[in-house]
Amino acid sequence: MFSSCSGEAVARKRTVVAVLRLVVEGSDLTHGEVVNTSGQVVGRFRAWAGLVPALQGWIKQQSKEEGTEDGGTTAPQRGGENRP
Repeated sequence: MFSSCSGEAVARKRTVVAVLRLVVEGSDLTHGEVVNTSGQVVGRFRAWAGLVPALQGWIKQQSKEEGTEDGGTTAPQRGGENRP
């Protein structure tokens, strides 16, 4: 996944996992939720345009909880990657 990055660049990155729960009617989005790996809804949106801001808000909140204000980059935890 990070084969083109230097070791130092990889150390500044982390992998996060989110589940998208979408309700669609035909090809139209009715509403959606961003769900963390614990099953908690961490963001809601009613249009496709709201998906990215919902994800960005969740990542920003994670960064605050982890004490990083630099866009969410932290050194990996033991085991090679950070957990959300």
